[in-house]
Amino acid sequence: MKPTKQPPKDLYLGIGIDQLEEITKNGLAEVDGKKIYLFENKEDAFQAGEKEGVPTTVLGINALKMYDERYIFYFDDNTWTTQKLPNHYLRRIPVNTDERFAQGDVYIEDPFEEVMFRYDAKSDKIYRKFYAEKESKKPVPHDNRLYYDTLMTGFEITKDEYLKGKKRDEL
Repeated sequence: MKPTKQPPKDLYLGIGIDQLEEITKNGLAEVDGKKIYLFENKEDAFQAGEKEGVPTTVLGINALKMYDERYIFYFDDNTWTTQKLPNHYLRRIPVNTDERFAQGDVYIEDPFEEVMFRYDAKSDKIYRKFYAEKESKKPVPHDNRLYYDTLMTGFEITKDEYLKGKKRDEL
């Protein structure tokens, strides 16, 4: 595979939700010569992540900025690869509710509103947790405006991040 001239502005990485915290904190690098596979659309990235057999989420990659800063990308058979993804080029993107909610429990956050939500798949109920507060004892309705806004503008977090919570000054 030869290096390409320039990737598109954005590429996507499908990962297991169990890897989310580690990757967003430390980035990702090839292991044993196995390159990092990236995709031009979220759906393909999600499907690639699903092959691991665990609940999957998708991260956005600022590929054009990486390229401008001398990172090398390869393209072959509709797939992009690279050898390293520093964490500052990664971004969490809104949750694809159809795919994620079918996989089990989902945790989402909206830092602007200082709120987190937990979708309990077994009971089909949603619980809210504001920063520096405990989780609501009563579920919130599925049509709750703040929940809906968080689905549209927030991002997925791990169970551990949700359980740990955040203080109001951790913005």
